[in-house]
Amino acid sequence: MTTLARNEEQQIRDLVADWLKAVHARDVDAVMKDYAPDFTGYDLFAPTKVTGAGDYRKNYQMWFDHCSGPPTYEIRELDVTAGEDVAFCRSLNRMMSPKEGGGTEECWLRVTVCFKKIAGSWKVVHEHVSVPLDMETQKGVFDFRP
Repeated sequence: MTTLARNEEQQIRDLVADWLKAVHARDVDAVMKDYAPDFTGYDLFAPTKVTGAGDYRKNYQMWFDHCSGPPTYEIRELDVTAGEDVAFCRSLNRMMSPKEGGGTEECWLRVTVCFKKIAGSWKVVHEHVSVPLDMETQKGVFDFRP
């Protein structure tokens, strides 16, 4: 791996770490700071396809509003590939959200995030969040464990 590739990869890892801190703080502005305006995402929350960072921001706000306290979010098996102007990462993520009245909602997610360097800065241009599908029930498996 070249020095340039290591540097670009580290920049992506730093962005992911900053995003994770913002999620734990339930800070929607900080979560969204690196999303491109023309972002497209496929999320767990409706609508399934989101076009535009402004609309995706609503999904984060909805999630944070749903939690009775700060969510716990873990990123595991983070794999980053970065070039000069395009990068992507994939991971298995554990999301735990406190529920009103006690208890915790928990699920594991498969996440892929695509970045593009725009005006010298990395921006999130695409994100895909999913859970496995149970072929017998045709329903998402929210309780899978890696």
